Amino acid sequence: MCVPTSGAVWSKLPEGVKFVEADNGGTYNEENHTVSWSVETEAHTEVTVSVKVKVLAAASGTDLNNGANVKMDEADINTISKNGPDEDETTTNFVPGKVVL
Repeated sequence: MCVPTSGAVWSKLPEGVKFVEADNGGTYNEENHTVSWSVETEAHTEVTVSVKVKVLAAASGTDLNNGANVKMDEADINTISKNGPDEDETTTNFVPGKVVL
């Protein structure tokens, strides 16, 4: 039996893009240019979230990189850990960024 796990995913959008939409209930915070999702899943299953942005003319010809952070009750996530020596039963992980062409 799999026990549901709750968590959060958030992504600070790079300068030079405008938020268009996010799937799976993602919400955009204009003040800090961040998209966030609340997720609930069972152990050892995947959840995919995505965000659509418009690249602004000012960013034309530049490299735009974007990544995401994941925080789960119990994390077994294929990401890079940034949580250090904490023992609080939560883990924050960083999903390596993707280059937008």
